[in-house]
Parts: sequence; structure tokens; C-alpha cells
Amino acid sequence: MLLTVATSAGAGPALAPTVIDTPPARVAGADRTATSAAFLGMLAETAAVERVVVVPRDSTGVALAAAGLAGVLDAGVVLADAVPSDTVTTAVDTVHPIEVLTVGDAARADAWQQDGRVVTVLDAPGGPPALAAEMAREIARRHAEAGTPVPTRVLLASTTGLPDALAASAWAHEEGLPLLLTAASALDPHARFVVEQLGITDVTILGGTAAVSATVEEELRSSGLAVERVAGPTREHTALAVAARRGVGPNRVLVAAGDDPADAAAAGPWASVVGAALLPPGPTVAGALAERCGHGVVVQVAGGPVAVPEGQVAPLLAAAERCDGPNRPLTVRLAVAAPEDPEVVPTVVDVVADARGWNSRRLRIEAVGQDETMGLIVTPDGCGGAAVCRRGRTIVVDATTWRAADPDRRTRLVNLAVAVRLGVTLPDGCTGGVLQPLACPDGAPWPTDDQRRTLADTFVPSATIALTGDVHAERHIGSQAVAGQNPLDPVRDVLTAADVAVVNLETPLSTRGAPVPKTYTFRGPPEMAARLVEAGVDVASLANNHGLDYGPVAMLDTLDHADAVGLHVVGAGADATAAYAPALVETPAGTVAVVGLTRVLHTRTWEATATRAGLASAYDEAAAVAAVRAADAVADHVVVAIHWGAELADCPNADQRHLATLLVDAGADVIAGHHPHVLQGVQPLRDGLVAYSLGNFVWYHNRAPSRYTGVLTVELPLLDQPSWSFLPAEIGSDGRPHPAAGGTAAAITERLTSRSPGGAAGCGFPS
Repeated sequence: MLLTVATSAGAGPALAPTVIDTPPARVAGADRTATSAAFLGMLAETAAVERVVVVPRDSTGVALAAAGLAGVLDAGVVLADAVPSDTVTTAVDTVHPIEVLTVGDAARADAWQQDGRVVTVLDAPGGPPALAAEMAREIARRHAEAGTPVPTRVLLASTTGLPDALAASAWAHEEGLPLLLTAASALDPHARFVVEQLGITDVTILGGTAAVSATVEEELRSSGLAVERVAGPTREHTALAVAARRGVGPNRVLVAAGDDPADAAAAGPWASVVGAALLPPGPTVAGALAERCGHGVVVQVAGGPVAVPEGQVAPLLAAAERCDGPNRPLTVRLAVAAPEDPEVVPTVVDVVADARGWNSRRLRIEAVGQDETMGLIVTPDGCGGAAVCRRGRTIVVDATTWRAADPDRRTRLVNLAVAVRLGVTLPDGCTGGVLQPLACPDGAPWPTDDQRRTLADTFVPSATIALTGDVHAERHIGSQAVAGQNPLDPVRDVLTAADVAVVNLETPLSTRGAPVPKTYTFRGPPEMAARLVEAGVDVASLANNHGLDYGPVAMLDTLDHADAVGLHVVGAGADATAAYAPALVETPAGTVAVVGLTRVLHTRTWEATATRAGLASAYDEAAAVAAVRAADAVADHVVVAIHWGAELADCPNADQRHLATLLVDAGADVIAGHHPHVLQGVQPLRDGLVAYSLGNFVWYHNRAPSRYTGVLTVELPLLDQPSWSFLPAEIGSDGRPHPAAGGTAAAITERLTSRSPGGAAGCGFPS
């Protein structure tokens, strides 16, 4: 949760802030060898590098297994071609190693010969498992030479489970453990022999039985070995379990993706030294990042966008910005300017961000534009001889005072700057870290909840979400869309005014497919997708009882047509992962996630599965809850569009109320329901808001009572309960929703409010 203070208007000196560079989000070179060279350079910046282990560029598993040897030798690991590139040789030469060890193909050693440098060749026939075993023997030889104990534990990974080996490469480096490779179904003979040869007593298997089979585990146990398996139900869970086994939390994360994570193959030693967890992207990892309340979270990526696409990185970065703990500290962006003395800025960063660098959960330093107010200015004699002064909503500190201040004093100065932004005076004698709620002499924490809320209301805009009911695209409505006319024109202004506008799309958009055997089957023209975007719609949910009316081909066509014009479609996809995935929309108020679900299906075979295209079913309550939780992990606000309830019912049924509670508890801020074709009530529910049915909206007929409709606009403040307003509308003979006026508007609004808590319809809401 971020409260952006620095970008708000206010009084203060107009000074150009010093730009503070962030650490690179990606570590990437032109190819995998150059990426490994980048990691070697980063390792040398943080630790002494005495040796370098060189592995052929296409031996990703061998590179991962080299981490244990590198840990014993204080070495880095690089990938290289037979004739190494200038990038790689320069990286190696820059660290001035006393020894280069080449793994595999002795002919490669000549490229690394230099005066005063030892070149050692490690080679063995038999592919990656044999080379991993040879490196295990080299670990034992080096320990024998040094007179130190040889490890009695090895790590065991599958040659087809390299992501599990990647997660453990930092562990191997930290403890100097051999990392052996095997086939999934049978223990590799090279691994078996080296275990016996080195007198190994303990084996840690990396990954589940799909990676290393139970047969392999049983063979090891039958040999009298103590066997431990570090695994989870998915690769993400396994990687997190490996990090936990290392004693490392997801405070610093290096993200790598794919079955062959070559771009991160040389990252183990660096991750070991800096305490980074090597993790794959995904919702489980995003959730783990979001739970690191009050801790600095730095996310870096191994490889370019081809290796790890931006779409996989963005949810993790968003999760790292969040803090979901019940006692989350206030997080503020505070601008700092020191134009006459730019060396001051890093010292402010040190105070605020401690050992994890600038990217602290407790406070963020961010440069702002020239015309915007600073939060803190350090400048020579900025206060006419005084050490500290206040100018409007800016704290000015004399540069000499800042330099002379001890860390505690500097922390208080930063807290003072934040207090000024809050419009309060920092009490004397308060102690604590930067922007953690401080312990003050009177026992009250600072800032108080009211002060936090004031800051949010003053400096952070609320997200505004425009919600509607069912949008049709058949018959005369579809004809309008094809002709370039927009059926949503009458409400365009209210939709475009919102940060995010969400509709339920009741018809797939395609010219293909065949109608399934059911009473009502709908299909609209592809042009309707563009009309929705033109009217200000950002997200459409296809999770409803008509989403597959013309089969999977028409449903998937809908996704393609929508994507072509920039319309997000949720609740449907080529498999369950895609169907349950949220749309993420960036707004001035933060990231808004929209999840589409349906509790109304023609048949349960319409549900998306791991191998079947379909819809996001809320009959599977666990999957629905998991989808909302995953969305909550990567967004500031979560909207759920759900098809549910009974047609033409004035009040929500028990099923709707049960689901609403589950989804709000999972993290939904607002739920927009549809399917009953009439307006139902709006209920504040715990920290969320539920609109049980918004009726029809753009429709092929305008019979009462389903012609009464409107746009519900929900305001989602950062810390307070959502609030809502309603624009009543009436569907005309043209199928369009026309804003209502006078008595008609009052009657439509009364239909909504009378069915809400406290309303005359008596829908049984708790008082």
C-alpha cells in the first residue's frame, strides 16, 4: 500500500530534485553467456572472487550444479562458448581470478590461459550427471587439500526439474554442497557411484515425485541413506520451500522462468551472497511477496523479456508494493532534493532504506517534478542560520546539520518531514524506525489511524469503478455496432469518467461456431468490442451462461477480438489458469484487478480445466476464492464481476449471500452481480461492497421490469469503506441505456435502494 505524498500540491521551495536511481529490475545480457557475465560482475561487487568456474553455454544443469563447487572455492560461475565472447572474457578478466576451472571439453581450456593464472579442467564422459558428479569429487579433493571436513550431504535434482535445481543453487553455494543430477525415474549411476565414493550419509531431494520419483527415493533409503525431500505441490511452492530451508524469506527475490532457466544459471553464487531467493513467477510467489508486511522487498529478474515476459513480472512487482498484514506500517513516498550537495541524497536513502537499499517498505524515496513540492530539502544555510526549519509542507535541513547528525537524529528528521506532510507535529520522545508507527511517551502510536486516513484522503485519490449489468450484442444492437454506431453512447460520459469501467458481456463476439442445444443462444459481431472500448469500457466479463453458446471457438475468438482493440476480457480462457486470471488496470489510485466468475452455467462441462477451454466457475468455491486471493496479492483494489442468482428475483438468495461473504473475505473490495435481469440491492459487507444484481444494461428488448437499469459508480478509498452513487437509466426500444430524469429516475433509484439494507422491500439484510 503506497501513499504518494510528494506529488501533491502545496507550498515549498521550487527546487529540482536529485534523481535517485533504482536498482536494475532486470539482469540481462545479449545472450545467456552475457547474462552470466553480468551476474559475475555483481558477485564481485559484493564479495571476493578468487576463482571462476566456466561451463559450456548450453549446459544449464551443469552450471547450476557448479554452485556448490563455487561456494567452496570463493568462485563465480559463467557460461561460455568454445570461443568465449569479449563480454565473458572481459568479465572474467575484471575479477582477476587466480584460477579458472573449465567444466567439460578440455579443448576449451586454452582460451583461458594467461600468465600467472591456473587453469584446471574438470571433464567426464556421461553428460550433465557425470559432470555434476565430477564437481562433487572436486569439492572433496579441495577439502582434503585444505584439511577441512568433506560434506556428507548432497542435493539431488532432476535433469528435467532444473527450476528446482535453480532454487537450490544458492543453498549449494552457501554450504559448499555438491548438487547432483539424475533422471526422474531412476537414480543416475554417476550420482549413485559418487554418493558411495564420498561416504555421503544424507541426501536432500529437490522437488516432488514428478521431478525425482519415489522409486529413486526408495533406492537411496534402501542404501542406508537419510533422505529428505524439499518439495511443494507446484514449482512455486517448492522454490519457496527451498528458500525457507535456506532460512531466506522473500525479502529479495530473483525471478527466473521456464523449464530451462539458462539466463539464471550462473546466479546461484550471487543470490547466496546477497540473500536472495531464486523463485519462479506466479500467483503463489506473488502472494508470498504481498505478505512481507513491513519488510523491504526487492524484486529482480534474471534475463530479458523473452526469458521472463513482462506479463509475468508485473504481478510480482505489484505484490512487492503491497502490504497485507493487519498492522501494516504507513508507507509514503517522500521526495528529497539536495541540488547543491548531491552526495547528501544517498545518506538520506541509507537512513530510510537500511541494508536493503532504497526500496524499503517503510518509506520510499522518489524524485518529483520541478514544479512539485519536496518533502525534505537538505541545503547549505537553508534556514537562515537555523539547523532545521519548516516551509509550508516541506522540511528544510541545513546540510552541515545533516552531515553531523547521528543515525537516530537523521531518522527523526525524516520522521519530522513526514509529520509535516501529515499536517501534525511529531511528539517529542517518540522512538522507532522510519515511518513504522512510533512508540511515544503517552503510549499512543504515531501516526494514529486517523492521521493515516487523513493522509490517504488528502494525498491519494480514491479509485472509481463504474459497474453495469448485462450487455447484449445481438439483433439491432449488433447491427448498430457493425454500422459504427455505439449502443453505449448515452452513458459514455459516466463510463469514461471512471478509472475502470466493467460490464458483463452476455454474448460471445464471433462469426464462427455452431449454437449449442439450449433455449437461448446468443452471438454478436466482433465490431462490438471496439464499441465497448470507445464508450470507455475497460473490462468485460464473459463468465456467464451464454459465454459458450457457440462453443469454444467463438469464445476464444471473443478474446482475440477484444485483445485487438485493448479490451480486457475476464472469466474465460483457453484453460483454467487463463479463465481465473484477473485483468490488471493501472490507475492514478493504484492497480485495480478485475476477476470474472459465474455460478450459472448451461452445463458443468463449460467449466475451464487445466486441459479444456471454458469459463471461471464459482461452483468450484475453492478455485473462486483462490482467484480473488491471487488478485488481491497483486493489486491495490479487487473487483469481482459474477453471474449468479435467480432470474427476476427482487432479493439475493442464500447462495449469493454465502458466496459474497467468501469473496469479500478473500479480498474483494466490490462485487458486481448480474443474471437476475433486474436490479437487486447494494450491501456494505465487512470491508467490501456487494451489488447483488445490476440487471440488464444494453439489451435486445425493453420490457418492464428489466428495462430499469443504471450505472453504479463505486469509490474505493485507500483506507475507508467503499461508497457508491447511482445513475438511473432506462433501456429504450433501441436497446440503449438512456439516463432517466424526474419521476422515472426517482422510481428506478427507489427500486435499487428499497432492496438494499434498510429498504422497504425487506430483503432480510441484517439491520
